[in-house]
Amino acid sequence: MTNRRMRLVAAAWTMALVAACGGGGAGGESPTPPPPPPPAPAPVPAPTPLPAQITIDGPRDAPSQASLSWRVRDLAAAPDLRYEWTFGDGERSDVAQPAHAWSADGVYELRVTVRNGAGATIAATADVYIGRHAAVAGAECRGSAPGSGWCWTLPQPRPRPIAEGVLAGDVGILVGEAGALWVSGDGGANWARQPAPVDGDLLHVVLGEGRDAWAIARSGQVLYSDDGGRQWQRVGQVPSGVTDLSHGGAGRLAAQLAGQNALVSEDGGRSWRDSGLRGLLAFTRAGTMIGWRPDGRSIAVLRDTGRGSAATIPCDSTAEWPRICEPVAVGGDDATELVVITREKGEDGGPLPPWTRHSSRDGGRQWIAETMAAPFVTWDVARLGADGQGWNRELRHNEYVQLWRTADGGRTWSQATANWPATDLVVYWPAVDSRSAIVRDSRGFVLTTDGGRTWRVIPRLRDVDVWHSAGGRLLVKERTTQNEEPFERWLSSADGGNNWTELPPTRLPPTSSSWAFGPWFMPDGTRGFAVRWDHDWDVTEDGGVHWTRRRIADNARFTVQQVTADGTVWAIVPGAMPSIARSQDMGLTWERIDLAPASGGRETIIDKLLFVDARDGWIQMRDCMYGLCSSSLMKTQDGGRTLSSLGSFQQVFYRNGATGIARDLGGLYRTQDHGATWQKLPFDEPYVRAFFSSASEGWLYVRNGMVRRTSDGGTTWQPVDAQGGNDLWFADAMHGWIVGDGGRVMATTDGGRTWTRQESGTERDLERVRGASANLVWLIGRDFVLTTATGGREGP
Repeated sequence: MTNRRMRLVAAAWTMALVAACGGGGAGGESPTPPPPPPPAPAPVPAPTPLPAQITIDGPRDAPSQASLSWRVRDLAAAPDLRYEWTFGDGERSDVAQPAHAWSADGVYELRVTVRNGAGATIAATADVYIGRHAAVAGAECRGSAPGSGWCWTLPQPRPRPIAEGVLAGDVGILVGEAGALWVSGDGGANWARQPAPVDGDLLHVVLGEGRDAWAIARSGQVLYSDDGGRQWQRVGQVPSGVTDLSHGGAGRLAAQLAGQNALVSEDGGRSWRDSGLRGLLAFTRAGTMIGWRPDGRSIAVLRDTGRGSAATIPCDSTAEWPRICEPVAVGGDDATELVVITREKGEDGGPLPPWTRHSSRDGGRQWIAETMAAPFVTWDVARLGADGQGWNRELRHNEYVQLWRTADGGRTWSQATANWPATDLVVYWPAVDSRSAIVRDSRGFVLTTDGGRTWRVIPRLRDVDVWHSAGGRLLVKERTTQNEEPFERWLSSADGGNNWTELPPTRLPPTSSSWAFGPWFMPDGTRGFAVRWDHDWDVTEDGGVHWTRRRIADNARFTVQQVTADGTVWAIVPGAMPSIARSQDMGLTWERIDLAPASGGRETIIDKLLFVDARDGWIQMRDCMYGLCSSSLMKTQDGGRTLSSLGSFQQVFYRNGATGIARDLGGLYRTQDHGATWQKLPFDEPYVRAFFSSASEGWLYVRNGMVRRTSDGGTTWQPVDAQGGNDLWFADAMHGWIVGDGGRVMATTDGGRTWTRQESGTERDLERVRGASANLVWLIGRDFVLTTATGGREGP
C-alpha cells in the first residue's frame, strides 16, 4: 500500500473514533448519561438500654463554698444519653459530670435524670451536706492544716491522766498520758509538773539506786533519768505492748510483754535480749530472775540475768486439775534467803493440799524443798519482802477476815489483827514494804508501819485503788466522784498520812466511760446523744465538741438500739410486755409499739433492732421457758405493728428493707426479697459486723480481727490485708476504717484493696468507729472521742 493510501485510511479511522466519543462540534453531541443513584440512608442506632437503678458517685459533704463534681455510676457513656442535673438551689447542668459550688451552707438535694434516645428516663437523688462539719473540727486537731486529720472532741483538753507512780526515799515520780510527768524530791510532800519527755503516753516507771529512774512509753521508747525524773534521755527501744517494768539492781531491767517472753537489759535499757522466761515472778537486786519457763511446766531461777547458773523449781501450771501448781509467794534476797512457796489447787471441798516451801541460801544455786501444812484455809495475794517479812489475808467461811504475818520467809505465821467482819475489811498492799499494810474497815482506812503492832486511822481517804508505802511515806490513787461524775486523783504523804498533798484530778467529766450506749449522731452530723449508765442522756449540738446532760423520765428509760438514715431513733422498752419505741425528735417524744407476746406461758425477749427507716426493719427475738430459749428473726414493714417470722437466725445485717445477710448454726444466708427466701452462702466464720454498699459489694469483720470482702453479693469472699483491729466501718463502697489498740487507724479509699495507716494523735486503745459520711467519722475509746472532718486526711 502506497503512502498516500495509508494516510487516507488513518484519517478515516480518526474521524470515526472522534464521532464515537462525541467529538466533532455542536452538531455531533451525544446525550448526557443519568446521575448515579443516591446512597442508602444510615441505620438509626438502637437506644442505649437503661439499668434498673443508677447511683450518684461523688462527695456527699464538703466545707463551705467548696466546688464538687459527680458522675453516674453503673452507666457507660453513649451518644444518645442526655443528662439533667439539679442542685437544690435553682441551678441546673446538662453535662455528664458536672461541677458545682453552693453559696450557702445547708442540706441540698442533688438530682440527676438520664434520658436515652427512645425517651426512656431514670433518676437518682442524693443529699449533699455543705458546711456541716465546720462545728466538729474539734479543739485539738492533729493534721498539718487547721481542722484536718483527727481531732479531740471528748473530752476537751484537760489534765492528763496519771497511769503509774513510784515513791522510794525522797524520790517520787508519776507518769501518764501524752508524756504527763510529775516529780517529787522530798518524799511526796511537794510535786512539780515537768515538761513531757515524749509525745506519746508514758506507761511504766521504775526507780533504781540513788536518783536513777527508767520509764517506758507506749511506743516502746526507753527513757533514763539520773536526777530523780527531772531530765530524761532516750536510751533504747523495746516492742510496744510492755505490761510491766522491773529493776534488778546495777542498771538491770526487765520488761514483761503480753503473751511473750520477758526482755532483759544489762546496760540500763540500751540493748535488750530474750530472757527465756514467759512470766516474771521476781527480779532481785542481785540480778536473779525467777519466772515461768515458756511451756509453763516449771519455774526457772536464772542468776545474773540468765548468764549465771540456772535452777528449776518443780511446779506444773499445765497439769490436769487438781494437780495444777501455782506459786503463792515469792520473795527474799540473794544475800540472805530466796523463797518460793508453791501449792497445788486440790479438789473442790476436799482437804487442803500441803504447801512446798523452796528456799536457797546461796543466791539461787541450790534449793531445798520442804513440805508444810497449809496454815490457812485461803491464801490471798501474799507479799514477801526482801527481808523475809510479809503478809497474807485469809477469808474464813465468807464471814470474817484475818490478817496474818510472817517474819521468817513464810515458815511460821502469826495472826496480826483481830477478826474483822468480811463485809467490812479490805486489805491493800500493792507495792507496800514488808512492815506496812493498809486495811479498810468501818472506821475508814487503817495503817500499820511496824509490822502490825500498832494501827491508826488515816483521815480523809475514801476509796483507794493503789497504795505505795516506803518508810511511812505514802502514795495513793483515790477513786471518787465530783458532780455525779467519776474521776481519779493521786495523793501523797511524807509523814505517814497525817498531811496530804493532792495532785490535780486526772479524769474530768464527761467521759465515754460514763456511757452505757452510744454515742449516736443524727444524719446532719452535728446533733448526737449517748445514754449514761443511769439512763440519762448526754446530748450534743455541735458534733461532739460540747455535751450537756438531759434528764430522762422513768417511763422513757429505754434501751436505745440505733439511729436510722432518716433520723429515727429506735429503742427496746423494758418490761413484761415485749415492746419497742421510736422517736423522730432525738428522744424528746416517743411512740411505743407493743409486740405480740409468746403464748403458752413463754417469755418473749427482744435482743436487737435493725431498722432501715421509720417503718422497715428486722427484729431479733427469743421465746423462753424454764431457761430454755429459741431464737427467731422477725420482719416488719409497718414499724413493728405486724411481724412475719423469717426463721431461727442469730445474727443479721441488712442493706435495705429487701436485702439482708443472716447467720444461724448452719452458716451464712442471704435474702433479696424481704426474707421470703434465703440462699446459703459459702462462709462459715462467725462475723462481728457486716457492711454492704451495694447488692454486690460487701465486707465482713470476723472475730479473729480479719476482714473478708465480696464483690458478688456474698457468693465468694476474699481476705483483706487490714492487720486486724477492734472495729470496722464503711461510709460507702470505697471509704472505710479499721481501728485497734494503741490508737491504730487503718483507712482505705479503694474498697478495701489497700489500706493506709492514719495518725490518730493518740496511743490509747480505740474500741469503735462510726460515721456519717466519707469525711465525717468518729473514733471512740474508753473515755474519749475523736472526730475528723476530712476523712482522717491531714492537710487541706
